[in-house]
Amino acid sequence: MIKSDFLAIAEEAMAKAMPREDMIRGIAEREARNMRESRLNDSGVRGAITDEDFGWIAGNAIPIETHALRSVRRWMHIRSGSAKPLTTLALTGLTGRGKTLAGAFLVSQLGGLYATAETLRRMFVSNHWREGAELQRLLGARCVVVDDLGGEHDANTAAAAVFELVNMRSGSSRSWTLLTSNLPDSDFRERYGERTIRRIEHRGAIVEVSGEDLRGKG
Repeated sequence: MIKSDFLAIAEEAMAKAMPREDMIRGIAEREARNMRESRLNDSGVRGAITDEDFGWIAGNAIPIETHALRSVRRWMHIRSGSAKPLTTLALTGLTGRGKTLAGAFLVSQLGGLYATAETLRRMFVSNHWREGAELQRLLGARCVVVDDLGGEHDANTAAAAVFELVNMRSGSSRSWTLLTSNLPDSDFRERYGERTIRRIEHRGAIVEVSGEDLRGKG
């Protein structure tokens, strides 16, 4: 029996075992899950989240609705009905509040790229910043998540890199730029400076997230 015959028999059996609407719904759900898994893998975020979190996000069934995740969901909802969309969101606050998870959720929904702030800074100080293929990928991606701002090795070049990225991406109404930092709001603003903060808030917002430390659970 060839594979196509087997699949045809299996589909016929499924059709007899369940209502057609349920079968169509099941197929659609599997396709949606596969799409989310593909987006997560392509973004580069896989190594930044646990396998368990990967599974929850791929299944679109994250068990804990953190402040960070609610902020991202609200951003997506607001943008869907806005003539002048907010293109940038920065999440600040203590570690373990689900900011990276919220970033992974965003790329699972939209597709895009994930990078740490130190990776962005190193790209910025390289000799090929303007012409480099990686920069073009960052500029062209629908969604970019830059994680762990405040953990870079040099504050001055880090602030310059973030300004450049936000400045270059904020002009496009289709772009989504999510920044996360473990710094409290006041320290975040001091580290990245007034020019960068103004650029973020010109077409976006800074949210200091709250909640329990998820890393301390279990």
